[in-house]
Amino acid sequence: MANEHPFSDYVRTLGRGPARSRHLTREEARDAMGMVLSEQADPLQVGAFLLLLRYRSENAAELAGFVEAGRERLAGPARPVAIDLDWPSYADRHRQQPYFVLAALLLADSG
Repeated sequence: MANEHPFSDYVRTLGRGPARSRHLTREEARDAMGMVLSEQADPLQVGAFLLLLRYRSENAAELAGFVEAGRERLAGPARPVAIDLDWPSYADRHRQQPYFVLAALLLADSG
């Protein structure tokens, strides 16, 4: 394993099996997503990473790290307005109602 790609550690952490896998720390998640957004990870590894995240469901620390990586790479003068809220809205595998839509409407109504 001497010539392993650094991203493989993140895939391994998520996919070691039911008793040995764990969620990523905030720092690990920020680094992993930074590698994905900077196209430094192999596409097959990215696919495995995303499938494992979907299977496990992300936790708060992972989401915070992903948001930090996105902000670091997407921040710049071209942004027309300040962003005060990062809101994940994706197809949850638990088939919950899309309460984020109602919450977005309530926020918009309140200014």
